[in-house]
Amino acid sequence: MNLFYKSLINQVENKMAGYLTLLNYRYQNLCVKADPISLMPVNVMMAGEARNIEEVAKVGLTDEYHLAVFPNQDDLQPFIIEGVARSHPEFMLQVQTYNLNDEERHYLLYEMPKVDKARYDVLTQGVNSLHGECKVRIDEIHADNLKSLSELLKNNPDDLDAMRKEFDRLHEDYVGKVKNLKEEKLAEIEEAYQRDSPNSRFESPEYDMESDSYYNAGTSMNMWD
Repeated sequence: MNLFYKSLINQVENKMAGYLTLLNYRYQNLCVKADPISLMPVNVMMAGEARNIEEVAKVGLTDEYHLAVFPNQDDLQPFIIEGVARSHPEFMLQVQTYNLNDEERHYLLYEMPKVDKARYDVLTQGVNSLHGECKVRIDEIHADNLKSLSELLKNNPDDLDAMRKEFDRLHEDYVGKVKNLKEEKLAEIEEAYQRDSPNSRFESPEYDMESDSYYNAGTSMNMWD
C-alpha cells in the first residue's frame, strides 16, 4: 500500500478517533464516579478573569465517589465553590479542615450525586443517546469516505477493493470501541445504583492526608490538550 493510501486511512481513523475521544469526555461528565476530568469545564471567575481549576487548586480522590479540592489559598474558596456549582450543581459539597504546617486550612469535599431510580433512568438514557449520536457520526464518516473513494479509484478496481476493506475494518473497529465505552459506562451506573440502594453498606472513608497524596488536576487533563 502506497503512502497516499495510508494517508487516506489515517485521515479517516483520526476523524473517528476524535468522535470516540469526545464521547469518552462526555461520559466522564455524566458524573457517577469521581473523576478530576469532570472539573475541566470549571471556570473560576476572579476579578472578571476566568481561570481553570488547576490554576487555583489541587484535586484529589478520597474514594471512587468523592473529590477533594484544595484551594491554593483559603480566600479562593468562595470563587471555586461558585465555579464548580455552575458546572456541576449536582455535586454535594462539604467544607472540611486539615492541618498544614500546624495551620488549619480548608478543603472542599464533593460527593457524587446518589444514583436513585430517577437518576439511573436519566443517566442510562443519556448514555444511550450519546452512543447513538457518536455511532451516527462514525457511520457518516465511513459512508462519505467510501463514496469519495469510489470516485477517486473508479479506474483502479483492485485498489478500490483493498481500500474498501480497510475502511470497513476501521469502521467495524470504531463501532466496537464506541459500544465498549457505552457498556463500561452503563456498568458504572449499575454499580453506583446498587451501591446507593437502601440495603447498601457502603461507608465513605475519611480523607487521610498522610497516606493519600493529592495532585494537580492539570496533570490528569493533559490528554485533552
